[in-house]
Amino acid sequence: MISKILEMLIPFRKLFSREASYVWFLVIIIGFLMRFDHYGISSFIRWLHLP
Repeated sequence: MISKILEMLIPFRKLFSREASYVWFLVIIIGFLMRFDHYGISSFIRWLHLP
């Protein structure tokens, strides 16, 4: 399933000038798709154990 999601997100790569920005975009999109609670962005920040 992740491979299908990444396949759909590959065309967005040309919209980002930096690789790091694109990687964070992927983290955010996958975070929204795989979150366990519905508290918005804070749900996958907790999931990734970010400060």
